[in-house]
Amino acid sequence: MDNSFTLLSTLTLLGACQGLFLALTLLNARSGDIRARHLLGLLTLLLSMDLGEEFLYQTGFFTSYPNLLYVLAPIDLLYGPLIYLYVSRLTNPDNKDTANRRYAHFVPALMGIAILLPFFLMDGSAKVEFTEVLRRGGD
Repeated sequence: MDNSFTLLSTLTLLGACQGLFLALTLLNARSGDIRARHLLGLLTLLLSMDLGEEFLYQTGFFTSYPNLLYVLAPIDLLYGPLIYLYVSRLTNPDNKDTANRRYAHFVPALMGIAILLPFFLMDGSAKVEFTEVLRRGGD
């Protein structure tokens, strides 16, 4: 991993910035179904953060700051629940689901954090070594 910008890393950064701008626009919207727009804005924000993390990985940022490796990994487990809540809000706005039923969809993300906890507690150099072994295919 070198610390240089490539065309792909630059496009990834531009996509993350564009997504961040769109997310802020959706989160500040005051017309229409505000709750649905906020869900879509949150989903867009998470996608932008994921792209930003990919940019940092492509440019070699994590070799200098290994404690940030996979901090955003549980975000991937939030896409499904947010899409479900967004679509359910659009198709049935008067849905009277209890809060417990809605929050149950976020349990896999919490489990993902619990599973990654031993990795988060590892030393920085061990994290980099572990990540490189995964990238090479477990050699």
